[in-house]
Amino acid sequence: MTCSNRFQLPGSPSTCALDTFVAPLPSLILLAAPLIIIPLFHGNSSYFDKHHTSTPPRWLHIPYIILVALTLGMTILEIGRLAVEQAGFGLLPIVPLALFLVTIALVLQSKQRTLLVSLTLFVFWTLSVVAESVKVSRLRLLNVLHPSKTSKYPSSDKLLDNAVILALYAVFLCVEGYTIYVLTKRKSFPSCASKA
Repeated sequence: MTCSNRFQLPGSPSTCALDTFVAPLPSLILLAAPLIIIPLFHGNSSYFDKHHTSTPPRWLHIPYIILVALTLGMTILEIGRLAVEQAGFGLLPIVPLALFLVTIALVLQSKQRTLLVSLTLFVFWTLSVVAESVKVSRLRLLNVLHPSKTSKYPSSDKLLDNAVILALYAVFLCVEGYTIYVLTKRKSFPSCASKA
C-alpha cells in the first residue's frame, strides 16, 4: 500500500502523493457524500427530484455505463501493475470503488435520471478531471526524467494509462453537463424518433 521503489521527482506533488492523496481525493469526497445514495432509493420523496427527472436515451446511457465500467477496469489494471512493480499504490483502490458505485448508480437510473445524481456526478467528474490532469502532468515529467523502459511498468505506460483515463473523465463530464442542461431546460432528452 505504501509507496516504494519510486523515482523522486523534483517539485511537488511526488508520485507517492499523487497516488495517496491527489488521485483518490475526488473518490473520497464521493464516497463520503450521501447525495448519490438518497435519490437512488428515496428519490420519490424529494420535491427536487420529482420535478427534474427524465428517461435517458439508450444511445447515450448504455455507452456511458460501458465506458465507466472500462475506466473502472483501467484503474484496477494500474493498481495491479504497480503491485507487480512493487512500487506501492497508496490509496488508489478507493478510485475503482467509487467508479463501481457510479456504475451501479447509472444502472439503477437507466429509466429515470434525477438532477441530484447528475449534479453529484458532475462535481465528481470535475474534481476527477482536475486531479487526473495534475497526475498526467507529473507523469509526463517522470517519463522525461526517468523513462524506466526496462521496468515492468515503464513511465510511458503509466503516462498513457492515465492520459486515457483523463480523456474518459472529460467525456463523462461533458455527458453529465449535457444531462444537467436537459433536466433543467428541456425536461426531456430529444429522441431520434422526433427528428425523423
